[in-house]
Amino acid sequence: MIRAVGPGNHDGDVTDDIIVTSDVDIFTAGTYSGLYEVTDSSGNYASATRTVEIYPPGCPLLHLLDIHRAAVRI
Repeated sequence: MIRAVGPGNHDGDVTDDIIVTSDVDIFTAGTYSGLYEVTDSSGNYASATRTVEIYPPGCPLLHLLDIHRAAVRI
């Protein structure tokens, strides 16, 4: 889950305003990316890109590639 809080107290939680552009297909192995964008009422813009690798069925490892790399064994 992605959450976003605007600077100061004016906008507060802007999670519902996040626009997600993603080509992730959880049924097809491959590397996918997602772009998360939000703009507050003052015109301040923020974005983040996330990369996800989907492995074929039977592969026991899920990788989430990001600035903070993580591998979760399932």
